[in-house]
Amino acid sequence: MTSGISIDVNLAANSPSSLQPITSHGWSQRYNFDGIVKYSSIQPPTSSSYTQLFRNGAIEAVDARILTPRDDKKRIPSVYYEEKLIDSLQKYLELQKNLELNPPILIMLSLLGVKGYTMGVESSWLDQENPIDRDILIIPEIVLEDFSAKSSDILRPAFDAVWQACGWDCSKYYDDNGNWVGNRR
Repeated sequence: MTSGISIDVNLAANSPSSLQPITSHGWSQRYNFDGIVKYSSIQPPTSSSYTQLFRNGAIEAVDARILTPRDDKKRIPSVYYEEKLIDSLQKYLELQKNLELNPPILIMLSLLGVKGYTMGVESSWLDQENPIDRDILIIPEIVLEDFSAKSSDILRPAFDAVWQACGWDCSKYYDDNGNWVGNRR
């Protein structure tokens, strides 16, 4: 994004789900100095998930729920995690397209506090317990050159990197033709 660009943040304010926080079913919004933010709260004033649209068209999405330990197990809920990121990215890219922003667009993914997490997979697969060896995973950026690309295709290198951090060769939710199929494999 060019720093001199200034978009109309009201377009996002008037489009109910365009900036939906990643794992939210209900959210609030407010204008702020940077643009507009839509957020979900488990218990105000703490937000568990938010999406910020900056005045230059950049979008920052944060979610603190997907990687919450369950039953004292640190597992990435693999299908849910990929599905939520694919759906959210699609909405955010549609908004950027509607704002008449032009590629290239950089897509970056970071996972914080993940040391010791393993990839949660269905029980029919070999249960690999290879915990992530560091607290922060900063996935190499992805450059989007064209809005016609599917969000599942765009995110595949990022998904593969996270699976590899857990000791697997790649995401297990793509078929032989490279299509994301979730757990229907």
